[in-house]
Amino acid sequence: MEAERRWSVLRTLGALIGFSFLVWLALVCFDFFGGSKLVVGPETTFVNGPLTTEGLIDYEAALHERLSVGVSPDNNAAVLLDRAFGPAAISPHLRVRYFKWLGIEPLPERGDYVVNQAAFAQQKLGGVPDVAERQATIFDELRRAQQRPWTRDECPLAAEWLAANEKPLELIEAATKRSNFYAPLVKAEQLAVGESNIQSVREAARLLVTRAMFRLGEDDVAGAWSDLLACHRLARLLGQRPQSTIVFLVAVAVDAAATAGDAALIAHGLSVEQARLCLADHTALPEIISVVEVLQLGERLVCLDSMQSTSVGAGFDLNVTLRRVNSRFDDSIAAMKLKDNQKRREALDKLSADLNQRAKTNRQPLRLVAGFVISPRKAISNSVSDTLIAMMEPVFAQALKSDDRVRIKSDLVRVGFALAACRAERGGYPMGLDDLVPKYLAALPTDRMNDQPLRYVVRESGFLIYSVGANGRNDDGANAERQNQDDISFEAPPP
Repeated sequence: MEAERRWSVLRTLGALIGFSFLVWLALVCFDFFGGSKLVVGPETTFVNGPLTTEGLIDYEAALHERLSVGVSPDNNAAVLLDRAFGPAAISPHLRVRYFKWLGIEPLPERGDYVVNQAAFAQQKLGGVPDVAERQATIFDELRRAQQRPWTRDECPLAAEWLAANEKPLELIEAATKRSNFYAPLVKAEQLAVGESNIQSVREAARLLVTRAMFRLGEDDVAGAWSDLLACHRLARLLGQRPQSTIVFLVAVAVDAAATAGDAALIAHGLSVEQARLCLADHTALPEIISVVEVLQLGERLVCLDSMQSTSVGAGFDLNVTLRRVNSRFDDSIAAMKLKDNQKRREALDKLSADLNQRAKTNRQPLRLVAGFVISPRKAISNSVSDTLIAMMEPVFAQALKSDDRVRIKSDLVRVGFALAACRAERGGYPMGLDDLVPKYLAALPTDRMNDQPLRYVVRESGFLIYSVGANGRNDDGANAERQNQDDISFEAPPP
């Protein structure tokens, strides 16, 4: 009797265990393979629409609605730049939608378009032996022509390159005088693929700076400044709307090319009137949009679109992945908005440390087993989200550094033009920056990194002004990452 009772209990217990296992297995299968309806809201999707027929966010349309406000083919610099460069940089299967978003007819395949440096070098290499060596010589000359004043005799290939691009350069210069810039991000599998044409703007900057250095070599200071100012305007147009970090970084690179030209212009020698005009023109330029604004809208929507596509295609929990990524954007943006450089660095370091700790914790055997036992879909979704976040972090960190540099460089250039005016009037650079106030500058900008005075060194016929950089340490104007030196400097060498 006792044995039968124990056997009955064991059978009942076994049945309960088996039933519980089947229930757990059913729940796991439902959790892993069951569909999840997208919860639209600020914590997941950030925007409320428009929605696709599948009930997902159409991020391509959402970006277009927000970024194209006030833009028309008549005031959009991107239209003239596309007409200068042609459609080659835009993938053929994306062109119809791209030009529809832009509001113009598709451009013909062939036309009087920019001949970029690579194509120009190829034209010059037809049938020439020792192609690699000759190609290097061509690129060296074109690079030198962007760095210092030159004449036709000194750089004949650079002169040919400018001549080959005379008509497209007219369109580029006209584009820099327009009030808006909007180059649509076009969706193939995800939004990041629609911006390849933005890279053409780098070539526009090379053309403008090369011509500026040629004009400077001909002692045409006004013409050189016109080209450099056009390059500065191009950078600000490109960085006008919060589209993506790639667009932002290209805008910073374009402005850096113009800033290098500014140093050559100052070294060439300016009259008081010329220096004051350059200072006034540069001061009137708007600032490039903050990287915080880029992350807040454009980059966030691009990443959410990527996460949405990945989650739906792989069967991850859509709401978990979107909420995780969106939350990270909120935290990163809040940290980047801190005014104090030290506090901002500490907040960003803490976010990175938290992400690393979370990844380390999630790799622990017990945590892995528990996660997959309770909710495998959620565990995998969290892991995928963290992987995407980890991939984004270096890009955002680089964008933040570039944000600091471009604003500080603008401050330094303006001080540089004030120094040029002082030198032209007094016959030499002042011993201290305080001498510039109030005659040449209404007030001196402070170092944005520590709110202290900018550093200034007078050299033989030249000067160096610099910020201490993100590390807050005076590295004597040096920027060498291997030695953890990150000063941000502007230098005018002797003429």
